[in-house]
Amino acid sequence: MTRLIFPLIIFVCIAPILMQCENQENIDDSKEIQWATYTSLDGLVSNHVMSITIDEEGNKWFGTITGVSKFDGTTWTNYTTKDGLGSYDDLLVYVRAIAIDKEGNKWFGTDMGVSKFDGTTWTNYTIQDGLISGQVRAIAIDKEGNKWFGTWNGVSKFDGTTWTNYTTKNGLVSET
Repeated sequence: MTRLIFPLIIFVCIAPILMQCENQENIDDSKEIQWATYTSLDGLVSNHVMSITIDEEGNKWFGTITGVSKFDGTTWTNYTTKDGLGSYDDLLVYVRAIAIDKEGNKWFGTDMGVSKFDGTTWTNYTIQDGLISGQVRAIAIDKEGNKWFGTWNGVSKFDGTTWTNYTTKNGLVSET
């Protein structure tokens, strides 16, 4: 009896799935996915993109190994160390993280620290300012407006004035 019940249970569970697979009426084959590919030939500052975000105006921001590119759908605007983006090297920046705060400031995590761009002026923050490590890999902004930076040596929180650093001594599982 048990031998007959188990196959029946399997059939009852799988039959609706099989019927859905055969009934493909809900699939619209007429809609094809449209992909757009952008390279340095189109205006991107580098083909090595490490981070992407989109602002409230719909501008796309790309963090690359040599700088930041903004694309408004028509025009590319590139920012490098010559414009004020922070880096230890004039050629390689490694923009690995991007976040945008409530005021519209763009925050870029690099291998030098953090660069903030307000649309006109660049402000750079490094370990000398209180950041726990120069190698920023992640950025998050909480509802109070605090900026949180994930780095190789722990986490830094910036409230706009004061830096607070967290490591394994403060309860982090790992500092990397």
